[in-house]
Amino acid sequence: MKTIQNVLIGISLLFCGGLMSCTDDTETTDVQQSVKPGLYSLDITLTAESGVKSETRGLDTENGEFTNEYPYDYIYIHSAKTDNTHQSIRIPLENVEHCDGCQGIHMQVEDEDEENGGGYIIRAGEAEMTLSADDNVYFSTIEGPYWEAETSGATPVSGSDVFVQNDEINKELLKSQTYTKDELVNLMQQDIPTITMTRHVTGFRVYFMFTQVTADGSTDNDIDEDDWISELGCNPSDFSIKLYLGPNFCHQYDVLNNAVVSGDEGGFYATNDQTYQEFERVEYSYTTGDNGIGLYRGFGYVTDASNYLLSPLNTSIPATDFSIYAFIKYKSSDYSSDEGASWFQAQIPGITLETNRIHYIIMAFDIEDLRSQFLPATTTLSRTPWSAPRKIGIKPIKVICN
Repeated sequence: MKTIQNVLIGISLLFCGGLMSCTDDTETTDVQQSVKPGLYSLDITLTAESGVKSETRGLDTENGEFTNEYPYDYIYIHSAKTDNTHQSIRIPLENVEHCDGCQGIHMQVEDEDEENGGGYIIRAGEAEMTLSADDNVYFSTIEGPYWEAETSGATPVSGSDVFVQNDEINKELLKSQTYTKDELVNLMQQDIPTITMTRHVTGFRVYFMFTQVTADGSTDNDIDEDDWISELGCNPSDFSIKLYLGPNFCHQYDVLNNAVVSGDEGGFYATNDQTYQEFERVEYSYTTGDNGIGLYRGFGYVTDASNYLLSPLNTSIPATDFSIYAFIKYKSSDYSSDEGASWFQAQIPGITLETNRIHYIIMAFDIEDLRSQFLPATTTLSRTPWSAPRKIGIKPIKVICN
């Protein structure tokens, strides 16, 4: 009475670049066949295609780039709604018979005849959801229709919201196009069907350092701990730092419509849970325009090798507004408060905030700025008891964003 068809579907990724959001809901399957009522069985394997700078999906923390490895052991299929009628089913990955050594998901679609209302039922394991004939569906990597940031406190200067970097929240966010009932069933009948997904997060890693600038303008700028002590008369660890990045991040992201929720004013992410940490060794080398090597070594803050900030962007805020706010303290044992701190804004010219890539932000500053702002003119080092963070003027000697 009902026909069961087994097909193999590859999910590939089509990534959109630039700060503005990409549109994917206009895509349709290539072949539209006449859909007959029946039970259709579906196996889906997960693959990827290249994106920006050969970065695709999954995060290789050792090399700091996205790979073509699917990073999860599950995916969700959703009803294309954002109100309280939204439904989703979590589908685990399992071994797929159609290919050697790969995993995929298995689901069924029962297309009802007109006498039973013409709707359809999607089943995966023990879970199922019933949809009307005009309900659409899509696939994504989160359970609900909205991605939501976790908020904790406010920035010391503007009072803007600060978002918590949470491994369960700040991770890959991928979504397919939406499918009508007929498109989904037609997809399942194709010889080599494909579900295209897009990435909706941007990644960041930061190198923020103070170094000794060479007088001849060389690209080799370096200071070690002994030279630091000799030049400044104190240890690098006598300074502590925290950074705020923003405000181009969002509180809530509408996955279905690929948009930031209306009225979102953006917010910031902070390093080390908004607590200060001692200056550490920072090093960054790069290829110059003449194929030479540029090198910056100093002390300050660097993102941990395995820690990359992944988050959707607030596309209503221009990329030119993106900044790093640095808070620095000298000879303080209180790492939790801003008492005695000084701060400055470091803007990043030319940043584009493209999706589907990790942005490396490298900022180098002259140690002479630390001397002039924090160290007294006499040989006796003492702390100035500022009761609140004071704004100071420090400009970078080098900014690299790639």
